[in-house]
Amino acid sequence: MSSTGRASKREAKDFYPTPPWLTEALCEELEELLIPPESILEPAAGDGAITKVLEETWPLADIHQLDIRHEPSVDFLTEPPKPEFDLIITNPPYSHALEFVKRAMEWRRNFNSTVVMLLRLNWLGSQVRASWLRKNPPEVWVTPRRPCFIKGTADSCEYAWFLWGPQIPWGTRWLSTEKG
Repeated sequence: MSSTGRASKREAKDFYPTPPWLTEALCEELEELLIPPESILEPAAGDGAITKVLEETWPLADIHQLDIRHEPSVDFLTEPPKPEFDLIITNPPYSHALEFVKRAMEWRRNFNSTVVMLLRLNWLGSQVRASWLRKNPPEVWVTPRRPCFIKGTADSCEYAWFLWGPQIPWGTRWLSTEKG
């Protein structure tokens, strides 16, 4: 996910762990809007950074993790959909972000389920995605603080959580991400 050091070698399989504070800021806001989810899916779980925060936020939820790096390896993009999740949330491999969003829509329990993806804010500026985004506009929750996905480096891009779901009021908001 990181855009730091664009000329350097990318992390294997786009593995960029999500800083806990970023998921915590999201969950604070989601707790006010969502009925507590019974089932949650993290389809690109990596080292479980997002899942750890979800477990703290919704300890009664049935939380599932998938990842191509885990044993057994599960590729979310080719795995047959299991539409049983109230909340699907991940920091997807950026090169497959739109595919992840579309696929997550297929894994929702029903229309009331919510899909949440951590993406670069400039993900909105693409002719390739424009027609799909016009039909499926997301709520955009901007983080005013740049995350650090690789130890010791600050990222060069702004990020936001992109949300699709009927409980989410459409528009843009800025998360509170002050250092504690």
